[in-house]
Amino acid sequence: VTYAEVYERLRAEPTPAQLAELEALWSQGGVRVYTATSTELLENLIDVLTPACKELLQNTPLLTGARRVAEAEARLGVRSPVIMAEGPSDAELVQALVAWREAQAPA
Repeated sequence: VTYAEVYERLRAEPTPAQLAELEALWSQGGVRVYTATSTELLENLIDVLTPACKELLQNTPLLTGARRVAEAEARLGVRSPVIMAEGPSDAELVQALVAWREAQAPA
């Protein structure tokens, strides 16, 4: 039997310039929703954000397909609205995002 290690999770390490670009984009309304498909990903995201982005996160909906991620968000002190997909698949996440977006459209 031969084993090959082919999967490795690495934490993102954005540069200060990338974080400044994200902060500018977000503060101008360019980030309307964020997604996390695991608690580890959510924790890492929160860890790398600037203080201003963490503040913006409070009012930016989280799109997820896992109840444990939504629970972790609250435990981590984030109080943003949650868009709960039926499950974690790409199709389910997109479906939930489309339904949320349609609900945001003026009547």
